[in-house]
Amino acid sequence: MPLSIRSDQLKDELKLVQLEQDEIEMGVSDGVRIKKYWKRFMKLKGPDGGPEYLSVFIVIRACLSLSHGNADVE
Repeated sequence: MPLSIRSDQLKDELKLVQLEQDEIEMGVSDGVRIKKYWKRFMKLKGPDGGPEYLSVFIVIRACLSLSHGNADVE
């Protein structure tokens, strides 16, 4: 990955995110916008004060920024 994230660490974090209880309460199928859905996970803080799921945070932040690339200018 060009983001210098280990794929095994990312897979493990994604499994933990899937196990989060909050995910069941507010799913995308309930009409929640994808940006709001991931924003909740980005606000989760770990014991050191940083993002709880750092690898997922980096990948999702990069993916959500794709829609705001050069397409607006062109």
